[in-house]
Amino acid sequence: MVEIYAVQATKEYKTFYFDRMYPYINSERRKHINSFLHIEDALRSLAGEWLTRSVLSEKLHLDLYEIMIDYGKNGKPFYNSTFGPHFNISHSGNWSVCAVSALPVGVDIEIIQPIDLSIAKNCFTEKEFKTMTCIADKAEQLDYFYTIWTIKESYLKAIGAGFSIAPDSFGASMNNHQILLTGDVERGYSLKQYDFDNGYKLCACSLDTQFSNDIKIRIPE
Repeated sequence: MVEIYAVQATKEYKTFYFDRMYPYINSERRKHINSFLHIEDALRSLAGEWLTRSVLSEKLHLDLYEIMIDYGKNGKPFYNSTFGPHFNISHSGNWSVCAVSALPVGVDIEIIQPIDLSIAKNCFTEKEFKTMTCIADKAEQLDYFYTIWTIKESYLKAIGAGFSIAPDSFGASMNNHQILLTGDVERGYSLKQYDFDNGYKLCACSLDTQFSNDIKIRIPE
């Protein structure tokens, strides 16, 4: 079963994340954290690291600080390529989330905020872009954009492709709350969107067909 976990990544927990997580990440990850121009980005990344280690430590019966997360060539995180559960991390706004499953999994969370919707020309199919532009209400138009975006992103993360595959090369649609992928996609993947915090979109994708109905909130402590 796909399980979804979430933790807040706000300045309220700045001391916690920098004291309890930063000293235990490898030099490459520290370099990545140090490269951020804004503290909020560093906090989201550290929160995602802490959340993932916390969940894996329980499932693998290991100390949180024994778990070292590596990253594939397209940025997909993994603990051990031949052992242990599959997982994926995403963060946006005040939240970092982690999806865990026995099978390949991807997750994407996005805070809904005004953007230039013309960028959809480069990541949506012609049909998706036309559907979006035909929506009269601007708020509903923005909601549609993030719905499709999180579907595509979670799928690309699940297959470990990142943006090595163009997001406009396949389509995504909703039919009676069922998410359908069309075009040149790998078969067998299921997707589920979650009603999470107000103002956010969250979607998970996996070869696992069973998804938890709730999101488990972790408190940094």
